[in-house]
Formats: sequence, structure tokens, C-alpha cells
Amino acid sequence: MLAGAGARVIPSQGSVRLTLLSRSISVPSTARLVVAARARGHAVRVLDPVQVEMHLDGSRGHLLYRRRRLVLPDVVLPRIAQSITSYGLAVVNQYGMLGVPVMNTAAAIAHARNKMQCLQLLSAHGISVPATVMARSAGDLKAMVRLVGGVPVLVKLLGGKGDVVLLRYQVGSASNYFCFFFILMQDFQSLIDASNAVVFVPHMASIDHSSIIL
Repeated sequence: MLAGAGARVIPSQGSVRLTLLSRSISVPSTARLVVAARARGHAVRVLDPVQVEMHLDGSRGHLLYRRRRLVLPDVVLPRIAQSITSYGLAVVNQYGMLGVPVMNTAAAIAHARNKMQCLQLLSAHGISVPATVMARSAGDLKAMVRLVGGVPVLVKLLGGKGDVVLLRYQVGSASNYFCFFFILMQDFQSLIDASNAVVFVPHMASIDHSSIIL
């Protein structure tokens, strides 16, 4: 769904001027999008969101890139890195305010990056989600395990510069480590039983190897 306040109409035929908001064209997913768009005859420009400057004066606004005013594209495709979420979403929102169609709105991206909020939205619309419990404290991990139906459980530690995902068959020994995070715990068996592929790609510096099954 394209969004933008008073969004302009995207040309149905011919070349589209597409702006990709991404930290670098060398990011593999960004590079692939650029190749695909150009192969279809579209004009693509990749802008680093943190180098986009926003101007507002109460009645109008505009965008600059490296101190030069930007010509607005036909459509914007945000690829906002987790590390620049706050600033990146402000840039996305500014494009929308200026009437540029945006493939993913700032609000949609923010929802997608809040794991519990995503599950709440899915559940509110009648979409089945695995048994889940979220807590601020790791004071009683065993009680959390009981609430989701027992081990094995998927434990998502939310906080810091990134999230950590663990598959645990027992949790008591890790309670001291867990206390530094918000904790989201899910019934792992229901994820396996569903028609989904669950893939773990561990970050070797931050994940307990004994907790991972590949």
C-alpha cells in the first residue's frame, strides 16, 4: 500500500523516478532492488537517510541532501536500518507529508520493529499467533515457561543495539543474563507445527551456542 498525505499519482506506464532510502547501495538487498528497477526502465536514486536534512517552517517543508534541495521522486522505498530507526523514520514521514507515495509508512515500519505490538495487531485481526508472554523482569522465568505451555521456548531478548534470539530447553541457568533485557517468550512447538520455516542465523558474538539448534 502506498501512503502519503495528498499523495501524487504514480505513472501507470513508462519510467518511474524511485528513491531508495538506504545506508548504502552496497547493501545486498538494496543493490538487488536497484538492479531490478533499472532493468525495468525506472530511474533509481539511493539516498543515505542520515544525510537527508528536513526543513519545516509551519506552512511548508522540503528536503535537502548534503545541503542541496531534493527534487521529489514519484515514489519512495524505505530500507531503514535498525541502527538509525528514529532519524530514518522522520525522513520517511517527511516524504509522506510532502505528498510523495511511500511504500512503507513510518508508522508501519515502527509497528514492524516492535515485536509485541506486531503480535497484538495480528491477534486483534484474528490471525493466529503462538502462545506468547512478555515481561520486564526475568524474576520468574519458570512461570513464564508455564504460561506458554512448557519447553522448548523461543526467548527474544529485546534491548540494547539489537535483539537476541535463543532457543531454550531449560532457562534457569540464564536468569542473570536475561535481567538486562525486556523478555518476550514464545511456545516453540507451535511455531514448528505451523506451516512455517523457522531459520536461525546466529550472531556468534552474542548468542549462547548451546541454546541454538540448526
